[in-house]
Amino acid sequence: MKPVDLVVMDWGIGGLSVYNEILKKMSGLSILYFSDSGSMPYGKMDPEKLKQRLLQLISNFSDQGVKHFVIACNAASTALPSLEKEFSKKNLHVIGVIDCGVALVKSTPHRKVGILGGRRTILSHCYSKRLTSKNRKVIGRIAQPLSALIESGELVSSRMTKTLNQILKPLRNCDAILLACTHYPAVSSQIQNILPHCKLLDPAATVATYIKKNWKLESSSAKKKSSTLFLTSGDTEQMKNAAKAAFGIQIYRALKVSLIKTKK
Repeated sequence: MKPVDLVVMDWGIGGLSVYNEILKKMSGLSILYFSDSGSMPYGKMDPEKLKQRLLQLISNFSDQGVKHFVIACNAASTALPSLEKEFSKKNLHVIGVIDCGVALVKSTPHRKVGILGGRRTILSHCYSKRLTSKNRKVIGRIAQPLSALIESGELVSSRMTKTLNQILKPLRNCDAILLACTHYPAVSSQIQNILPHCKLLDPAATVATYIKKNWKLESSSAKKKSSTLFLTSGDTEQMKNAAKAAFGIQIYRALKVSLIKTKK
């Protein structure tokens, strides 16, 4: 593998929403995007197995010289605090989306915030514990079916509309909604149509801003173009189709890699 500046990782294609923001804010980067769809979905994986899976993957790439990692998945990001010592030993820079989501909400004046996320994210209370205060009420809402629909390319359908209406109903009185899954920006316009009075908060741009400010990865040559290598442990055609449908990203070449799979 050729040296890369940055690895962006997710179970599926949701992390492309973060990848897009990185490309908007930074130039000349060599990026590796890795989709781990060949393994069990991170939201369903046993916590210890999830921790070991992330450690295995990051170690795999760091052994090839990579030092900077974006875990563009909320479910996976819940495991990062327990891995900080391991990353520090290897002098790795690893950022998840949860810290950036918390920072984003705290930067706003909203007093009633809905957290829209997958089962693991919501049940971990990783947002509510850090955001609930005397001036801010936080309501978590599990929206697990959304990511599966988006991965399958079913973004506009009667089933998607019905699912969104059911999920969003308890959040109708919120001032703002945090998109606590990187898949959800793909249907943000539909969410906004159902809750037109709510401000949608997407941490993806916050992640990109943090990287630009703290990691100093941009090329010194203004003429150098960014390049991306797309890898997956799953199906390459499914990855291409989902990326195009959800985020308008045309992946011309994706490679399947053989990595040790976590037992299901």
